[in-house]
Amino acid sequence: MTIKSTKGSILIEAATMKMVAFDDEITLENLYKKIGCDLVEVVYPARKVSGFQNPILICDEEALYNNNPILNMMASMIAGQPIHGNVVVCESADFK
Repeated sequence: MTIKSTKGSILIEAATMKMVAFDDEITLENLYKKIGCDLVEVVYPARKVSGFQNPILICDEEALYNNNPILNMMASMIAGQPIHGNVVVCESADFK
């Protein structure tokens, strides 16, 4: 499945496993709003991510503190470790 994004970034929703184009600028404010969190963590993928040169996963740092944390299976496969909550995948150069 290929996701088209004008900026090249995607949002992986944990609850639905839906991938959505993330066309907003990669700022903390936009990430907090789209991911639905107050604190983010950068995770480097264990696997290649098609369509990305130097990808990073931007995750909800506090996802496990939720009453019912949702394992993001797709992001976990990319990261090579369990990832909970919504995740944005983008080029590392886009996140400053």
